[in-house]
Amino acid sequence: MSRKRLASLVLSLLLTVGLLGWIFQHIDLPSVLRALARVPAGHIALGFLCHAAAYLLRARAMHLFFASRGLGLAEVWANHLVHNFYVHVVPAGLGELSMSLLLKHKVPVASSLSVLLVTRVAILLASFGLFAVSVFAVVGPRAGAEWDFRLWVPLVLGMVLLAWASWRARGLVAGLLERFGPGRALLGKARKFLGAFRDELARLRVPGAPWRLMGATLASVLLVALYFVSILRGLGIETNVFETLFVSALGMAFMILPIKSVGGFGTIEGTWIVGLMILGLEKTLAIEAAFAVHLFALANVLVLFFIGLAVKRIFYRQNASA
Repeated sequence: MSRKRLASLVLSLLLTVGLLGWIFQHIDLPSVLRALARVPAGHIALGFLCHAAAYLLRARAMHLFFASRGLGLAEVWANHLVHNFYVHVVPAGLGELSMSLLLKHKVPVASSLSVLLVTRVAILLASFGLFAVSVFAVVGPRAGAEWDFRLWVPLVLGMVLLAWASWRARGLVAGLLERFGPGRALLGKARKFLGAFRDELARLRVPGAPWRLMGATLASVLLVALYFVSILRGLGIETNVFETLFVSALGMAFMILPIKSVGGFGTIEGTWIVGLMILGLEKTLAIEAAFAVHLFALANVLVLFFIGLAVKRIFYRQNASA
């Protein structure tokens, strides 16, 4: 393991311990455990089904790219369930590499990473779009549906101009990197990766493929939101899809951090506590709900991981006997 990866791993562990230490100083652990126990089994089961269906749809999005390489939907789904477990529990972002390792016997590493990036971008776009809708659906009624467009229009235009300027400056940045040895090596790797990325995007030129990709992605994001609704209503918190989309999308801010906590502990709870308090929940109830949402989600990920391993074993036996 490189020094950079090791340092990132150590920082991730320290971040996790620090965040959990701070949270546990401000919560009543017995009340959190009682909150977990009072969620009805029906709500837990419904949440699990929503999660399973969401991951199936995400696998369907990946299958648009992997089908030409001889991978069936069930095989992609099984590998995605295993990969998703590693993403949740392996620190320092190392879990993202697992998909390419799981499929390296059939798919080049650069291609599988490109597919993962394309589907991640699709999820990000879908989440951002639904978050924008949720802002109007959640904040609008609370503010009397009065919006100051003198603020929003310049803000949106500013974001568009910033994106355009960043794209136009890409040549300048590449020229600066070319002057240094490490920069040239980095550009070489980036160009190789972008080449594989363009190859995967070319597959979307098939009629209807972009719509199938975004349709499956949007449906998967909505199903995860329904999981949140199921667990929160099991706790007696009246909520809806728009509110859970609003709160869960706040967690996207942590994607820009150079390090991640192990299993998302601390960061996810913090996001949900802040988001639910914005929606008007009392602090104690917001803390209980945050832990319930995260712990039940991790339980679902663990169960689906074992299902994925079982399905992979079936494919392994079929390939061995062929």
